[in-house]
Amino acid sequence: MTIATRNTPIASLPGGPVAAAQRIVAYCRTHGTLPTVAAAPDSEEGELYRSLKRLRLLHRQEKLEPQASNILDKRVPGWADGHSYNSERPWRQRRDELVRWMKKNKRPPHYADGDDTERALAA
Repeated sequence: MTIATRNTPIASLPGGPVAAAQRIVAYCRTHGTLPTVAAAPDSEEGELYRSLKRLRLLHRQEKLEPQASNILDKRVPGWADGHSYNSERPWRQRRDELVRWMKKNKRPPHYADGDDTERALAA
């Protein structure tokens, strides 16, 4: 079993697995989510997504440096699953939007009334 170390030259892991793990954690703190496949390829998120993908592969192969794995396990639970971190976030945002709308309008939204926003909230 070969373990990817800080000095292992891997194009998708500039600085090595530990540095990539630390950058991914910093990204999650700032943005509240893991980098996604939909990111622009030349963006920071795109680079971090490629690193995350590589880290997941190394993890599944049991070749990921334990320190990198520990950093991610501790600060980004579920990172290795391939699911979006904090995937309930959009749902919560929509719920909060509905609550604000109901407080403002003193009634629930109706699908046949009002504007597009009201119809979307009613749905």
